Amino acid sequence: MNIVHDFNDGRGKVPAYKMENGAIIADSANVDKNAVIERGAVIEGGAWIVSGAVIEGDARIEGGAVIEGGACI
Repeated sequence: MNIVHDFNDGRGKVPAYKMENGAIIADSANVDKNAVIERGAVIEGGAWIVSGAVIEGDARIEGGAVIEGGACI
């Protein structure tokens, strides 16, 4: 579901996507389709989540972060 969301990073509300499990991903984040994003995770714009990475519930990934394959956060 396309939404606007304030990630409290000083940029105000930005376009984002809310997954069915409640995770929120900024449209400007780069999330590989094979990454696992669990319920409640928040991924800010500019973050890179690579294939094989697992972002667990309630994790917050800030813009500029690069989470490589095999990482579990």
